[in-house]
Amino acid sequence: GYPGPRPGSIQATMTADGVPLSSWWWRALAVVIDYVIITTIVTLITLPVWRSLYAAWVSYFNGVMEAQRQGAAPPTVNITDLISRNDQLILTVATLAVGMLYYVAFWRWKSATPGMMICGLRVVPVDRGRATEHLAWSAVIIRASIWVLPGINSFLSLITVVDVLLPLWN
Repeated sequence: GYPGPRPGSIQATMTADGVPLSSWWWRALAVVIDYVIITTIVTLITLPVWRSLYAAWVSYFNGVMEAQRQGAAPPTVNITDLISRNDQLILTVATLAVGMLYYVAFWRWKSATPGMMICGLRVVPVDRGRATEHLAWSAVIIRASIWVLPGINSFLSLITVVDVLLPLWN
């Protein structure tokens, strides 16, 4: 169940049935915990790509250091020399797939991600804060899409930043 407001937090709003909403800080902490978990999973899955990228950066760095020792111009580098478009695609697809699976599975199964569970939070319909039934598939997929899909592009990531910061002004 819902543990209620945390000590020291200010509850500005409630659900329609009177359950206090969590403070921004607890929600932000839950997001950070979830991102650490997701990033760890994606990194482990894509370790060969990261190893390749690391080797390319070390090679580039060594080239820069050697050029400096010889008084020559540093080597020029194109981003695709360091990470191929195929590796970029692998990282993007892995991040999106893991993110969608993570959020959809946990929100549907527990109405909370591990980060939310650690912080004592859960997702409920705005009019039913005491609800215990599973969230609807459509709600879970839309919510997960709003959190994950903006990661495709830096400009779209602003959506997530605005979504996270918005409660500070509401």
